[in-house]
Amino acid sequence: MFIGSQSGEKCRIQVKDLKIVEDQPLKQPYNVIPIGEKVTKTTYIFVEPWKNHHDFMVSFAVSPCRRMGFKGSG
Repeated sequence: MFIGSQSGEKCRIQVKDLKIVEDQPLKQPYNVIPIGEKVTKTTYIFVEPWKNHHDFMVSFAVSPCRRMGFKGSG
């Protein structure tokens, strides 16, 4: 939790009746496969050289889409 000024300038903050509560998310099964049912899954693996973390992240985001035929607005 952050309470303050992101600009770095001095500010005055008043907090009244602050309450921090642990979130209890709803637990639901993900990707349920009923017993006895056959399921086929597809996994794509793309290999491309990269020189730094930025190139890796761009390749990670763009390459699969490009190879699968998706075209963006740019």
